[in-house]
Amino acid sequence: MSQKIRKGLLLFMSLVMLMPAVRGFAATPKQEALKAYNRWLSNAKVQVMPKGYIDYDRVQYTPTPAANTEFAIAYINNDAIPELIVRSKDCVYCSVLTYKNGKIVRIWQNYFYNSVKGYYSKTGMFVDKRTPEFARIADYQNYMLMSPSGSVTKRFDVLVSSTQGSKSYEYYSPKTKKWTSLKNHTEFRKKLLTFTKGKALTPVRYYRNTAANRNSILK
Repeated sequence: MSQKIRKGLLLFMSLVMLMPAVRGFAATPKQEALKAYNRWLSNAKVQVMPKGYIDYDRVQYTPTPAANTEFAIAYINNDAIPELIVRSKDCVYCSVLTYKNGKIVRIWQNYFYNSVKGYYSKTGMFVDKRTPEFARIADYQNYMLMSPSGSVTKRFDVLVSSTQGSKSYEYYSPKTKKWTSLKNHTEFRKKLLTFTKGKALTPVRYYRNTAANRNSILK
């Protein structure tokens, strides 16, 4: 075997041996999502609500300065890609976003001092709740269900308490497209278990939108 052929074979074998290592450096879907979230939150202003969003007071939303936003990561549905929760620091605006087909996609948003309180890991169910100062007047909790495709449907509307001392539990059926009143908390919990499968609520922890927090959490 000539020296030239021997060198060629050695080079070929070296490249073949390196191929698994090179493939090992490829970013996973989770890593791609976290990097995308980091870039999105790094803007000087963050689009917490959709462009052109108009609130109940007929005021059009304008992007929020990054310093006035907070974020969290949650594994809401049953895949390896975490969802990004972002809100304004005053809790007026809040959105849930996911990463799909190489893009950040907004799947839910709310306004008027409601933020995502927690989620039932990998079941698709998450809960949004009034901030404490408004909860004293009427403590509403909305139970939202995220489908595998990423669409979100409100399934439970719960009035935990109010200044009048009233409580109510409402359940929405996509099949009938109607809301039904549930008798009491026991019936509500029983219905909720069909979605959460016995999992406990995972509280959402929000972080200030700083470079240090982004690089620590979104990695």
